[in-house]
Amino acid sequence: MNTVSAGSGGVSRLLAAIAQVLTADGRVAGAGFVVAEDIVVTGAHVTLEAGAGPGDTLQLVFPHVTGAPQVVGSVQAEAWRAPEDDDVAVIRLSGSVEGATVLRLGSAEGCRGHAVRSFGFPTQAPAGGHFGFGVAGDLLPAIDSRGAHLQLTAANDLTTGFSGAPVGGRGDRPGHRYGH
Repeated sequence: MNTVSAGSGGVSRLLAAIAQVLTADGRVAGAGFVVAEDIVVTGAHVTLEAGAGPGDTLQLVFPHVTGAPQVVGSVQAEAWRAPEDDDVAVIRLSGSVEGATVLRLGSAEGCRGHAVRSFGFPTQAPAGGHFGFGVAGDLLPAIDSRGAHLQLTAANDLTTGFSGAPVGGRGDRPGHRYGH
């Protein structure tokens, strides 16, 4: 299970790293987050919901970056992990997004009992999305072709629409991590 750190910018840094993954007709299929200048990570099931699999392109929008830029991204076949496996998709953007921030990957190991938050785009949320909160449980062990997964508790507001979003500790304090 990986996590990512928002670093010292807190909430604004986190929000500037979040992308909406769009369907061909402009609906939000889920979220993703920037892990390198031109790389967004999300769930494979999110890209499939958007109508894109390995090697396909899709549209993303960064609603909390000035001007809400919309960019094209390509789902990287070599990094694809099917929904029934690790459920990870890596999207290479057509270019960097000015104002977007990069979240650092890290480990969720040892986070049991820590408060966590995420940011997603549920249907009932405002158009720009909203935060969801929970508590980190244990890491579920890896099985077959699926790696370890972080189990959450007290996370009722982390629902459909948070798929692909980062999950982690208080990002407004340096060194705390977010994860996917």
